[in-house]
Amino acid sequence: MKPGAKKAVIAALFLAAMLPVGCRQQHDNSAQGSLANPNPNIQNETGSEDANDPSALLRSYCNLDEQQQYEKLYTLLSKRQKKNLQRVGVGNSAQYEQLRESSEAAWSSFVVERKSIGADGAVTFVGRATIEENGETERVKFKARVVKEDEKWKLDAWKY
Repeated sequence: MKPGAKKAVIAALFLAAMLPVGCRQQHDNSAQGSLANPNPNIQNETGSEDANDPSALLRSYCNLDEQQQYEKLYTLLSKRQKKNLQRVGVGNSAQYEQLRESSEAAWSSFVVERKSIGADGAVTFVGRATIEENGETERVKFKARVVKEDEKWKLDAWKY
């Protein structure tokens, strides 16, 4: 395996497994303004999403993940994330679905605690989620970054 390839595989698998189930979002009344949907339980949001609302991307992601519609999830990834996935052999939505279905990690209880807008216009969500893998459950902190591409918000980065 090439240097750095193992890290890319781990990052791609994490991105594939990170999609939460049971998403909730806390209100943000900070000086940066609230990007949150007034309903803190975003898991049950349905209908059309506002293309100008970066929180809508998160709601869509959660809804599609709950329904295990992984091929549709792939369309919510940024061009940069798709390029990163290509490094580990995932170049289309069908391959992304296979990757997601092979993951043993289950994410849940996703709570956004804070949002911020960067100078480049990207929105960063910081929060906590529960991950269950191989019978063990752990509460972890995460940071998700979404960017606007072609007038739509896309998931660009995920760290925990």
